[in-house]
Amino acid sequence: MKTRLDLCDWIVEALKELNGSYWAATQLRAKGILKNAKATSKNVWALSK
Repeated sequence: MKTRLDLCDWIVEALKELNGSYWAATQLRAKGILKNAKATSKNVWALSK
């Protein structure tokens, strides 16, 4: 079973692969996958559905 700590490791790994780029949240919000930033707490990514 995977834990939240595993998720953090995956995110860091992905960001390193992308040279530290942090565009994913914007792209996922544009596609309607993540809630709008104003609808969540600061620095929180939440699924829209």
